Amino acid sequence: MLAVLACIPLSGSYLLFFRQYLPMYATVFNIQRFSVHDGPGIRSSVFMQGCPLHCAWCHNPEGIAQYNGNGQGETLPAGVMTYSPDELMEELMKDHIFYEVSGGGVTFSGGEPLLQYGFLLEMLKSLEKQNIHTAVDTSGYAPAEVFESVCRHAGLILFDLKLIGEASHSTYTGKDNSLILDNLSRLLQGNTDFRIRIPLLEGITAREDNLRQIAALLCDRGPIHIDLLPYHAFGIHKNPQAAAKAEEQGFRAPDERRIQEIRQLFGSYGHHV
Repeated sequence: MLAVLACIPLSGSYLLFFRQYLPMYATVFNIQRFSVHDGPGIRSSVFMQGCPLHCAWCHNPEGIAQYNGNGQGETLPAGVMTYSPDELMEELMKDHIFYEVSGGGVTFSGGEPLLQYGFLLEMLKSLEKQNIHTAVDTSGYAPAEVFESVCRHAGLILFDLKLIGEASHSTYTGKDNSLILDNLSRLLQGNTDFRIRIPLLEGITAREDNLRQIAALLCDRGPIHIDLLPYHAFGIHKNPQAAAKAEEQGFRAPDERRIQEIRQLFGSYGHHV
């Protein structure tokens, strides 16, 4: 694995990013078994710790903080576990029968799983050898080399697409979206199976101009599978700051009538919603 990473130039602003995944272990804050919403069939969803974005509406705020998890003096908070590839594989193989009978598999989510790239790639390859379907739920915020190599080994990419405008993306996530849009372009031009996931917040991501820009951006690829994810408030119970932000900005999902309008909008571009 280190030999693979040595082929990728570690320079500029990406150096800190790469330090997150050079060691062959990972920090994980949850393994959700019998998941049916994160890819086909019955799945085990591995929620990997750490995220470079700070989405104001995040429903997994406990997954944002980054830890070394190397057993060298750092105390991990309750619920965060450290795994080697062999340890995590042993845990996931306990549910192999459910993957087999349902056409399911393993989904890596977070946080942002690409932040622990070396470990993620090792797991994708190992599961691939076992003929277990894999999916990666990602914001797309990663260097091109990282994103492309994950796409080569993942069975499915669940690509979270929030806001097209750079200023609004920076306001609500803390990062600009240039890396994300570049990787989206790579995904649209590639051969990896994918779905686009759009969180819907009234007056923010569900604005008509934002949704039309997304629909137009995707239309060159032909029919695309799109998942609309109305905002829910589960995350505010995990973090007082998230609760205060949600109340201050009045986060809410569009009503059912508006959601149907959004379905029709993407359907008019030929997409499957």
